[in-house]
Amino acid sequence: MLFWGLGDLAASYGKNGNIGGKLMDDARRKLVDACRKYNKIAGIFAHSNDVANQYIEEGYRFIGLGNDIKFLNQGLSDSLMRIKR
Repeated sequence: MLFWGLGDLAASYGKNGNIGGKLMDDARRKLVDACRKYNKIAGIFAHSNDVANQYIEEGYRFIGLGNDIKFLNQGLSDSLMRIKR
């Protein structure tokens, strides 16, 4: 498996924080193509459910959805919303 994050790649291209656009679209496609060629699983981080679905359609088979901080924050927010005030 090859698992990568767009943020690191964007930084390598000198485009910190910019994970969109043609350059990144081409990079995602090339990675999936290379993984298919060498019979490897393509993996990537996704920052939302919609993006995860897009990546699945592109051919990614392993998706890292969110991160620990996002899920802790979301869980805390959900809990606070359910507490009677």
